[in-house]
Amino acid sequence: MKKGLLLLLVLILIAAVFTGCNKNEDIVEPNSIGDLPEDAPDIEDIPALEDTKVELKDFYEANEATIYTMVKEDESVVYLQEESPGIIKLQMAVTKYGELSENIDFNTVTGKETYPVMSPEAVKSYEAEGVPKTSAEHYKKYGIIKHFTGVEKYNSVEIDGDTATIDVIIAFTYDKVENLANYIPGKTYYRPQVLEFKIVDGEWLLNKPLEFGQIFED
Repeated sequence: MKKGLLLLLVLILIAAVFTGCNKNEDIVEPNSIGDLPEDAPDIEDIPALEDTKVELKDFYEANEATIYTMVKEDESVVYLQEESPGIIKLQMAVTKYGELSENIDFNTVTGKETYPVMSPEAVKSYEAEGVPKTSAEHYKKYGIIKHFTGVEKYNSVEIDGDTATIDVIIAFTYDKVENLANYIPGKTYYRPQVLEFKIVDGEWLLNKPLEFGQIFED
C-alpha cells in the first residue's frame, strides 16, 4: 500500500513540474503512468526512496493526533503524518532490522547479523559487551531456526533531533527450537521492544536497543 502511495505521489510531483503553477489552468492529477506528459522523465530514473538521504523536510506535520511525534527546537511537540518520507524511511529501517535480527539459523549464525543496520557506536558497544558471541552461543545451544514474520505494531515513534525512539512489536516464528521454555515450532511469537535509531550520513541506523519486553503469543 505504501509503495503504491509513494508511486502516485511521484507521479503527481512530476505532473506538477511539467504543468507549472498557472492558477488559471486546470491541473489534472495523473492516475497512471500513461497520463504523464511525453517528455516526463522515465520512472526508472527517479531514485528509490531508500536511496535518498533523510532530511528535516522529510517530516510533515499532521492536523490530528498520530503515534508519530517530533520535538521541535523550541521543545514543543507536533504530530507527524505517517506518509512522511522520513517516517516511511524509518519504518523501512526498522523492518530491515527485524529481518536481520529474526531470520536466524543456528547452523550459520554469527551474532553480527544486524551490523549492516547499526551505527558505528552501536557496533562498537556490541563488540565491547561480547554480544555476538553470547547471541551465537544461545542460538546454537537451543538449535534455533526462526524467521521474521513482520512488524506487528508501532506503539509510538518520537523524533528528537537526529534520533528516533521507537516502541514497536516485532513478530517472528520458530521453525526449529529445542528445550527452550515452552516455545513451539511453527507458532508465531511477538517481541515488544524500544529501539533508538539515529540518522547517520542521511540514513536511519539502530543506535541502541533501549528495552526488550516479554515475548508473548496470541
